[in-house]
Amino acid sequence: MPLPPRTRPAERRARRGPLARRASGRSLAVALALAVLLPTGAVAATDSTTTDVRAQASSTATSPGDVRLDSSSTIQGTVLDSVGRPAKGVSVTATAPGVTVSAVVGEDGSFVIEGVGADVDHVLHVVGQPGVYTTQYLTLDGGLWTTSSDFASATPVRGGTSALAVRLRPSPRIDGTVHDADGVGLDGLFVQLLKSGSGEWAGSVPTLNRGKFAFDGLEAGADFVLFVSSYSDPRYLGGYVRVADDGTAALVPDVADATRVSTGTLGLDVTVGETGGFSGRLTGVSGAEEYHSFTLHSVDGKIVGWPGAVAADWGLGADGSYSLQSSVPGTYRIGVNRQSGISRYAATYFSVSKAQGVSTVAKASPVLLTAGEITPDVDVELRECASVSGKLTGWHPSSAMVTVYDDENPDVATRQAIVDPDGTYTVTGLLPGRYHVAVDYFSDSATGPRGKVFLGGGATEPERTRLDVPRCSPVKGVNVKVPVPRLEITEAPVVSGTPVVGAELAVTSGAWTLEGAFEPSGPTTVRYQWLRDGKVVKGARSATYVPVRADVGKSLSVQVTAELTGFRKGSATSEGTAPVVAVAPGS
Repeated sequence: MPLPPRTRPAERRARRGPLARRASGRSLAVALALAVLLPTGAVAATDSTTTDVRAQASSTATSPGDVRLDSSSTIQGTVLDSVGRPAKGVSVTATAPGVTVSAVVGEDGSFVIEGVGADVDHVLHVVGQPGVYTTQYLTLDGGLWTTSSDFASATPVRGGTSALAVRLRPSPRIDGTVHDADGVGLDGLFVQLLKSGSGEWAGSVPTLNRGKFAFDGLEAGADFVLFVSSYSDPRYLGGYVRVADDGTAALVPDVADATRVSTGTLGLDVTVGETGGFSGRLTGVSGAEEYHSFTLHSVDGKIVGWPGAVAADWGLGADGSYSLQSSVPGTYRIGVNRQSGISRYAATYFSVSKAQGVSTVAKASPVLLTAGEITPDVDVELRECASVSGKLTGWHPSSAMVTVYDDENPDVATRQAIVDPDGTYTVTGLLPGRYHVAVDYFSDSATGPRGKVFLGGGATEPERTRLDVPRCSPVKGVNVKVPVPRLEITEAPVVSGTPVVGAELAVTSGAWTLEGAFEPSGPTTVRYQWLRDGKVVKGARSATYVPVRADVGKSLSVQVTAELTGFRKGSATSEGTAPVVAVAPGS
């Protein structure tokens, strides 16, 4: 290729070809590599609002033997991020022997680097791309300018070049801002990253610096679902991020409606809505230990929200005042102590006309919860109402729970009680009605029995007996018989040996466990009884037996009985042998 006119020898050395080509003496590649190490004054991409895109040479001094530029020129162009938006705030630096000059990309994505040598090749690199913490060199790839972290892949840019259009490679990050409806950034919320499809947790970061968040070092090409948690600030709604066609994002409650967000998605603009709340007074409270739960119900009584719980040492004032704000705005029926479990107080629904509330959702008063507001005067007087007490008879398990419930009436809350060591129990907080009573019993060890029994002694629901609670008063003497667990066979006993007169036979004890146990619990004693065609063989009570002439033509089997102190015996019979013969065949 002929040299351009007025090209000096030093400039010819700088323009001999691609950077990877070897050169004699001081090579351009080495000189440019040293120049890249000089400070460039890069500006962080996420926080910069710089609009002055002119730049001055950071080093113009030369020494003997260095290149001296005959004339000063510019390199101009635009830098866009991976999705085509202006990469404002990114620093673009041009290097050549003896010169390092930079410019910051402006609001419209443009940059102008001044002080470069006219008709001199320069290496350009960018710094400050969000989520990218290494120098990225400009390279021409398939006719398009992009970036690479490999210096050897850099493509020289001639001084005087204009209209250089650069598209940054996708950043291994997802970032954005969380704000309220007025555009005010919200700090202190948490954004969680879930892998799309599997739902596997991939990270969590707080919102900082006016609502900003970022996930770095993500797998290229991966898809995620974002969840904004407002647990730390109940004034705002949480939910999954759904991105609209215009790029804005809001929160939805169902993950099925969330948008898959790919690695390299930058500048998500997420709007978070405000919650509604309510306040009032709880009266009739006589203990400081119990928490009182609030629930939001639809017209048909279904629980659709859990605003929270209060107690004397948690959100409940000395006068019974409380305030809860964490609910999706809407109209609800408000329940108090309607969740299943242990409670001294009866479940109720708020009513504007009855201080103690009402027992059915159909009679409950609707309450409107408005975004950003607290609905006042949700006052409820608690009452204990009815109770059921009794004891466990029969076998006494080490641990047991009594449950009183009515699975056919959605207005009735389930109540429970832990059985005391002496076998007695008291279930409180019941309303009048017809109930089932169930006892779930447990063991302190995996080899111990576990099971369930209902009032009336049945072990299955069809065997349940109903209990009438006619009014708000105690119902006593409701005793439940717990059957003593038995040993159950898990592996039948087996007779071995040849059924011939005079030849010894042996039987295994089999494998046993207590009914309901998670792990085998072997017996303390095993007893044997040999049988001749199903009838007892007198005196044959060991694990071995030698057939006699009376056994000829008869089948022998063994009844094995397993015993474990404190539990019912278990019994199993082995398969019978072939008919006993007097002489072994072939002898």
